[in-house]
Amino acid sequence: MAEMKYAAALFDLDGTLQDSEIHWIRATQAFLNDSGIPYDLDTTTRLVYGRSSTEIYNEIAAMPPFAGRTVDDLADCIRDFYKRMTKVTDIGYPTSIALLRRMAADMPVAIVSGSPKLDVGEAAVRLGVADAVSLVLGAEDATRGKPDPECFLKAASLLGVDPARCIVFEDSAAGVMAAKRGGMTCVAISRPGRPSQDVSMADFQVSDLGEFAYP
Repeated sequence: MAEMKYAAALFDLDGTLQDSEIHWIRATQAFLNDSGIPYDLDTTTRLVYGRSSTEIYNEIAAMPPFAGRTVDDLADCIRDFYKRMTKVTDIGYPTSIALLRRMAADMPVAIVSGSPKLDVGEAAVRLGVADAVSLVLGAEDATRGKPDPECFLKAASLLGVDPARCIVFEDSAAGVMAAKRGGMTCVAISRPGRPSQDVSMADFQVSDLGEFAYP
């Protein structure tokens, strides 16, 4: 893997750079349960995992208990649950952060996430990588969420890099599919203890980004 030449590295955020996806799932489940919607963890995982925040909140807003409430209001409520759950938790993946920094020394690096751009930017600061990242894209920057390749293709365009020379790091089936549909090399992370995803389309599969040899 180390011999392959890339011109840009595109990192997903939740589940890739930080262990946040499971917290978002649990926060969403807690909010729905408190609102009288008896979603279990598996059902909530299907609602949240690998999807853009725009898609998630629009689906929640269409549920009968939330008639008349705005998507932004629902997003703020779930964000409050999430912040309480992660308040005293260091959720960054040190090996992922170290890889991002090593790659940033050689090429532009972007964080491309389906989370709101505000959350992505705050995460980059909290993880201590804001100075190493050339571009941050969030849910608002794409009209279609993963598995559509729009977000990754937009990142490549803004960075001025051929998609074929981009390497993407992802943890979800939707993210892997988006990268491959965009003609990019993809490294999929299948972490033990996290929701199982079909990442068979990926070029490489690892259980932790510390296994990806670069340079």
